[in-house]
Amino acid sequence: MKLVLIATMLLAGTAASAQTVESAVGDWGNIPRIKAQGVHRMGFDWMDKMEALAKTRECEVQGFWPKKIDLRVPFMVNFGKDGTVQRVVVRKLGCEKLETLVGGAILQLAQAGEYRPSGANPGGWYRSEYDFVLQ
Repeated sequence: MKLVLIATMLLAGTAASAQTVESAVGDWGNIPRIKAQGVHRMGFDWMDKMEALAKTRECEVQGFWPKKIDLRVPFMVNFGKDGTVQRVVVRKLGCEKLETLVGGAILQLAQAGEYRPSGANPGGWYRSEYDFVLQ
């Protein structure tokens, strides 16, 4: 796994021992599914950043176009035994800037409590996907 960005660079006010955001590939099928609360949504600021990046055409990623974003991004969250978010890993997309944005948005959602461990893997990894759609 390649370290993409320390979360303190993404989120102001996060402690020095902050969580990390990384990107990786692999078979995540045996990782338990995360429990989404369905309460928190990605903020407009994150979508604005993604839209601005799409318009630069720096990232040649299927579903990430200047006039339409339609991405499903698999991710994993590692929780400590106390339920705190330790790490976020997003599937490699082929564009580090996009991976950083997606990972940062998922990290923010996880820290806000949108994702919680189901109990299947206390103090461990959970997986899900996030759909980013902007038309």
